[in-house]
Amino acid sequence: MTEFASVALPAFVAAGPQRVWDALTATGIPLPYFHGMTVTSDWQPGSTITMRLEGELAQGDRELSEVTICGEVLAVDPPRRLSYTLGECKSDPTVYVTWELHPQEGRTLVRLYIDEPHTSTGSDDDLHIIWLPVLSALAEDLERERVGMVRDLEHEGLTLPQGESPRSPGDRDRAGRRWTRRLPSEDGLPRLPSSGARGSGHEGGTDVGPLMNRAAPWAEHTGDMTVRLPIGDFSRMTYLSVKSLRRYHDMGLLEPADIDRGTGHRYYDASQVPLGQAIRRFRDLEMPLEQLKGVLHAPDTRNKLIIAHLEHMESALQQTQQTVASLRALLEQPHAPIAVEYRSVGAATAIAISEPVHMGDIGAWWSEAFDELHQVLAASSAVRAGPDGALYPNDFFEEELGEVVAFVPVAGMPVPSGRARLIEVPGAELAVTVHHGAISELDQTYGALGTFVAEREIGVQGPIREYYVVTNLAGPGAGPVQNTEVCWPIFRTKGATP
Repeated sequence: MTEFASVALPAFVAAGPQRVWDALTATGIPLPYFHGMTVTSDWQPGSTITMRLEGELAQGDRELSEVTICGEVLAVDPPRRLSYTLGECKSDPTVYVTWELHPQEGRTLVRLYIDEPHTSTGSDDDLHIIWLPVLSALAEDLERERVGMVRDLEHEGLTLPQGESPRSPGDRDRAGRRWTRRLPSEDGLPRLPSSGARGSGHEGGTDVGPLMNRAAPWAEHTGDMTVRLPIGDFSRMTYLSVKSLRRYHDMGLLEPADIDRGTGHRYYDASQVPLGQAIRRFRDLEMPLEQLKGVLHAPDTRNKLIIAHLEHMESALQQTQQTVASLRALLEQPHAPIAVEYRSVGAATAIAISEPVHMGDIGAWWSEAFDELHQVLAASSAVRAGPDGALYPNDFFEEELGEVVAFVPVAGMPVPSGRARLIEVPGAELAVTVHHGAISELDQTYGALGTFVAEREIGVQGPIREYYVVTNLAGPGAGPVQNTEVCWPIFRTKGATP
């Protein structure tokens, strides 16, 4: 199980939360605080992020110019919280980044949370070295109005002069302000401003050091909690990966009891272990995360949601068992010959419902259509003139979508209302066999009858027809049984027999 190194890097910025948010979500322009890389994203949950050096900056830094960083936006709550992943393209994310913005009397307290997998050489100190310059550069760029410069010009309907680019060190905008790129140190990271420069050239310098170095006592912000579980221990106790716990935190599904303000480490209360174990079991039952969130946060409807999901799972299990049994029978049992009869049926008047139906929706549509037809018949003075039936066009099988006709033959039927209408079911010559078994195995009967017709070369174009014949069985506890007659359109000469 992967262990994560985590840090929290706070800083006060002399700008409002919206200005900070605009800087964090700037797209299509080079961002000095991210090594001058151009970030592209629409900043919607689930959207992709790409970061790369472009233009003259790429020409000046050949090594970085060949690097493209990709990620995914996880959570967006403007202008308060932004969470995303970063890593190599087409690979699993290697860092989870969360920015939290808190207004503080005209300034913004920015908290940057970083989680990275432990490597053989990595440590929390490495995260400070890599990400502290990013936060420091963001704060300084905001206070000198660098990041917002391009947006301001666009709002004013202005553009930079031809040949000038904010991507090039030393370029100036129309207001005469100079664009600068932070020069990398020998290890390729932006240099930290000296302690003398930080805050000395303007009012309201960025306070980074004191807040980062302060390690608050655990009791100060945990109240009565007595058992403090690091995320790794909590992961082992619940069988939830650190990656999953991170995602659940972003969604508000399972939040840590505390995040240490000095190190950024996430800690859980021992009382949260049963909740984590319950979440894992619901996920094992394939409960969607949004539905699971409703279960955990809506106690009034919790039991109803759980029962509904369990019923769905039971139904899916039953369907799976039927499919397995059908497949086993298909593989192990030889195909028995089917009984086929030739039948001539004449045209018949019927009440019918005819609609385009997807093959995957046929079960529900079939039940609703015949329920409605039976109600129409019961409310009229007409009498039934034959068993229920349905017509299935070739498109229904070939394209999984076709105009299906459900009908009930009637006599003396006035014009109905609603979806039902009076039609004439055309007469036909048919090869007929009776399907025995579950409806999920109906395709086997179709296959056997179709083979029978093809071998004799008597098939013709036309819809497959089904009749649903109800037989009343005799004996104790016996009731009506419905059999499905499958009818294939054929051409036959007078007197021909199967």
